[in-house]
Amino acid sequence: MASPVWFTLPLVIRDSSTRIGTLYQTQRVVESINRNSRARGDRAQSALEDPIDRSDEVLLRFAAMMHDTGHCFLSHVSERAMYQLELGQGPTRMEAALQDAEKYFGSLKRPSVGELLSALITLLPELMEILDIAQVPRWQGKTDRLAWDVAKLIVRGRFSDRPFMNEIISGALDVDKLDYMSRDCYMAGLAVPIDVERLLEKMCVVTVPASEFPEYAESSGAVASQAVQVLAVQRGGARAFEDLVVSRVLLYDKLYNHQKVRAAEGAVVNALQLLQKGNPAFRKISTYIQLSESQFFEQKWPNP
Repeated sequence: MASPVWFTLPLVIRDSSTRIGTLYQTQRVVESINRNSRARGDRAQSALEDPIDRSDEVLLRFAAMMHDTGHCFLSHVSERAMYQLELGQGPTRMEAALQDAEKYFGSLKRPSVGELLSALITLLPELMEILDIAQVPRWQGKTDRLAWDVAKLIVRGRFSDRPFMNEIISGALDVDKLDYMSRDCYMAGLAVPIDVERLLEKMCVVTVPASEFPEYAESSGAVASQAVQVLAVQRGGARAFEDLVVSRVLLYDKLYNHQKVRAAEGAVVNALQLLQKGNPAFRKISTYIQLSESQFFEQKWPNP
């Protein structure tokens, strides 16, 4: 498959911890979905195949580990300053690369800079060599396909008849939210109700006609009568899901969009934009990938 020109950018993976919490929640979601499917089959006195087989379980676990590897120092804050970067030798800007990525991967929406970098890191030949050596269960001899499917999940590439795969990694009830929302509430001292255990207990996959989701059918090219599998919450978990939605709104209001938080983040973005003008190193994407927070604040920057 031909790659866009910006795929050849040299990338260096900086030291960062993998999203162990997201991986943990992914495993729990997989087990919950399959368990609830078996219970539904038992009630109907019919054997149902697990919605998520072992190959897909490996795929989802790998995507959970890799989905945030493209976050640079200060995460989303530095990401805002990266949209004006020029890539390679030509005048291609980051926004144009994101548009190319959306078309290339068939994404449901335009990926963010962090998502694009995570996908590119996943597709590095060096990482595929590691996967070959690891002999990943159910994917032996198909590591290039594994890496491609993981990259596709990270940037929300369409799984036309199985959109629940996208929703587990990036959706209204994705594993990232199940991981960070409870942690952020705890660390910020916010008494916001999030019943993760109840949500996990009630998560399932249901099969519906694509016509039930006209926007999805249009974006994915699915025929209206085509059966698609979507992520759902059983009736008993409806209240817990409503609490999650309300809690997310409250988190943005009380924490992420707090005026002091926004002011501090704005100051850093302004500083990075000034650095881009005065220091050539900050016009290179590799600088953002290599630097840690401590190196940035201690001004241990690469030579221009």
